[in-house]
Amino acid sequence: EVLAFFRAVRWRLVPLTGHPQSLLSAIFVEDCADACIAALAADLPSGSCFFVDDGQPEPLIARLRDIERAVGRPALATVRVPPTLLRVGALLSEWAGHLTGRSVMLTRDKVHELTAPHWVGESAPARAALQWSPRTSFADGAHRTAAWYRRVGWL
Repeated sequence: EVLAFFRAVRWRLVPLTGHPQSLLSAIFVEDCADACIAALAADLPSGSCFFVDDGQPEPLIARLRDIERAVGRPALATVRVPPTLLRVGALLSEWAGHLTGRSVMLTRDKVHELTAPHWVGESAPARAALQWSPRTSFADGAHRTAAWYRRVGWL
């Protein structure tokens, strides 16, 4: 999904499935990996579960602007995709998947995720229990990700 978002900015048309001001938590992959390693080494009760993020929830539109800067070009337009259109698309996608016997990405369950009002978690418990903290902001992570995508030819 992240690759699709970067490519959408490159193509200059970005479909937004949520409200532009919806808050979104995020974490750079290396920081997430560091939290996982810290969890393996921590003396915690079996089944402990934590949410990890960079500690800076931002509106979806602000995340898009960070990606635009990382890719080096603004989106020509952001298009809000109506939830009804997403639901119809999900039904068609599921139907096509059933006919072809293939897994599909757009499902009715995915529509619930895509249209959630906010995607925010609280990482303070993880920071305390794991003695861990993220080092990379979303904006820095977006620049590093875009640079990597360029190196491997995805952008």
